[in-house]
Amino acid sequence: MTQDRRRQCGSTAILIALCAALLAACGQAPSRDTPQEPPPDTGATTTDAPLAMHLPASVLEREFRTVEAALDAGELLAADVALAALADVVAASDDAHYLAYLGARRTYLGGDGADARRQLQALLTEPLHPGVRYRTLSLLAHIDYLARDYIAAARSVHDLLSLGDLANAAAWRRQLWRTLQRADVDALFGAEAAPSEREWQGWLALALAARSTGFARDSAIARWRQEFPDHTAAGALPGGLEQLRAAPAGAAHAALLLPLTGRLELAGRAVLDGYLAAHYSARRRGEPTPQLTVLDESDFTSPLAAYDEALRAGADIVIGPLTKPAVAELGTQLERQVPVLALNHADQLLPASGSPLVQLALAPEDEAAQLAEYAFGSGARQAVILSPRGPWGDELQAILGERWRALGGRIVARTSYVDEQDYSESIQRALGLAESAARAQVVEDLLGVQVLSTPRRRQDADVVFLLARNSAQAKALKPLLAFHYAGDLPVYALSSAYNGVPRSDDRDLRGIYLLETPWLLAEQDELRSTLERDNLGGGAYPRLNAMGADAYLLQAEFARLAAGPDALLRGSTGLLSMDAQLRIRRELTPATFDGDRPRPR
Repeated sequence: MTQDRRRQCGSTAILIALCAALLAACGQAPSRDTPQEPPPDTGATTTDAPLAMHLPASVLEREFRTVEAALDAGELLAADVALAALADVVAASDDAHYLAYLGARRTYLGGDGADARRQLQALLTEPLHPGVRYRTLSLLAHIDYLARDYIAAARSVHDLLSLGDLANAAAWRRQLWRTLQRADVDALFGAEAAPSEREWQGWLALALAARSTGFARDSAIARWRQEFPDHTAAGALPGGLEQLRAAPAGAAHAALLLPLTGRLELAGRAVLDGYLAAHYSARRRGEPTPQLTVLDESDFTSPLAAYDEALRAGADIVIGPLTKPAVAELGTQLERQVPVLALNHADQLLPASGSPLVQLALAPEDEAAQLAEYAFGSGARQAVILSPRGPWGDELQAILGERWRALGGRIVARTSYVDEQDYSESIQRALGLAESAARAQVVEDLLGVQVLSTPRRRQDADVVFLLARNSAQAKALKPLLAFHYAGDLPVYALSSAYNGVPRSDDRDLRGIYLLETPWLLAEQDELRSTLERDNLGGGAYPRLNAMGADAYLLQAEFARLAAGPDALLRGSTGLLSMDAQLRIRRELTPATFDGDRPRPR
């Protein structure tokens, strides 16, 4: 497979840029002395906020700290007592405003996001001290972000930035951009901006310009620069767009290293089909596309031998291999001459030497923390976690639990199941049904007569996290929750709950909330149509088709990855960004299983 060669990408320059990828600093909980951190994905440190953003001195500082400590610890009853005591003594307007902010924060931690939002919006109409306004806007942005109202969240960040010269302004501007990148095009078009709000208009217009690809994006951004020459983002475009402008050409020659025979043949061919669908779609749009060399892993004694063959063929980027051991072996090659986009994660950290090795995988670890945010943003606070016994379940339960507690949620029960014979007992154990039956027995023993009773599940739970390895487990467990008196609890699951191919028994998943790839939510119709039109197969492994399409996207936009986590690419497997270990992180789309398939929520 050959095409006209494009301009050679500079792998050395890309390496230098990638090695300079941004490291996310650690945020911290809000307090009187430290303004609240940006929404959860920024990781921006806020300890260096300027003095103007600190709260004014107060004779009630100790009492306020008591409330803050209770909220930080999730001790809502203690917070209520302390807030009630303050309500009787607060007189100064600054103290009253800060008390109102703390009350809104307590409301949100209690699960009522809508009321907390109303309280904060009402507070913003008051003449607030800058420190109180900063915290109010920060919390409002956080609430709207987790509720996926990205335009509102970005607007709050924009208003926060207008308060003055913040020491952490750069982190907030990055957060503003990342938030806008999550909003869909219709929301961006519908966002309101007064004629006098040129800065806000500019952010919205740039977010829309960045949604195009290839020449269309270049033209849109050029027009944006002409219209907003003095905008904050005009000096250096955010999210890797500046890097792409400096090095616009992707690879001139890509080599795909995939298993095309043997045990993993179907998986390898599904990835190849997805890649080719994206490749042909780009060509139809008139975009330059790379020369291709396709190598079968099975034809070589090792991944290193296959990599060397790709070099001899003239490739300036290698896409693959597909298995963890092969990725790890290629990662130990210290003098890689051209970059690698591996299609799995190595279990160990790889040495940072030679041309970069970027790792893309359909890893459930990416989903666990997002699932916690999905449920928390929807108002859940008290969780039951069901997971399979073993390292896989333990790891995901730990990731989810850590994020859940950090947000302010509480885990009231967790249990691990072994196999289908253990499902019912595990659910009863998690829901406290055995204790309910025991209480009924105590009553019978006291009265000396048989008592008709219905087991009663624990009442302190408002959400169930179902960490199923596969669709079969999810379909067996979901109905059992209803059978065991928990049918009213919302159930949140990983994308593994649905295998991606419609089946008649998928009805057992109805009502479940899950995270899903855009490919399966009909958000990438062009690529799926290309698969069918060009007879590229597909269908049986749709998520691997999506992975192949994202391999093409990342290769074409490789220069943007130098921006690290600030570069967000809207891919077929999710919203893509790269961390400091050169691993691609995916943010999936919230969905609900409605009827016979998942639909965007």
